[in-house]
Amino acid sequence: EKTGISSLIGQTEGTIYAEWTSTNANISGRILAISDTTFVNRIAVLEDAGNIRVYASASSVVQADLVSLGSYTGTHKIAIAYANNDLKVYIDGVSVATQTSFSVPACSAAYVGSLESGGAAPLNGGIKQTLLFKTRLTNAELAALTTI
Repeated sequence: EKTGISSLIGQTEGTIYAEWTSTNANISGRILAISDTTFVNRIAVLEDAGNIRVYASASSVVQADLVSLGSYTGTHKIAIAYANNDLKVYIDGVSVATQTSFSVPACSAAYVGSLESGGAAPLNGGIKQTLLFKTRLTNAELAALTTI
């Protein structure tokens, strides 16, 4: 985890990205998240009982709970682009979710393979790379970035 980095996280728009490897499709674990160090404001990408899930909240109000975005084993790439009223998820070069009602949470910390509150939720596999952009990448950029 890295806290105190609000200047590095897009506060009105941004993109988070991870390339990860999962070795068991039935396990749950954190891949990547940005938050305010709590569960109040966050965007999290996780494996949830074998399915990819994107969860976001702003001031404790659920902004997105995109469950069952697919079950993945092996190496994959995911990017979540966000702005007000605009959330887009790409996995392996394909758009898998869009949400047009979305408020951007205020975030000041990044977590790779751990809970937003600092606890462990290890991924059964590994995380090869994560990226954080202060801008919302275009859909074409999201597709190119996540293509395997």
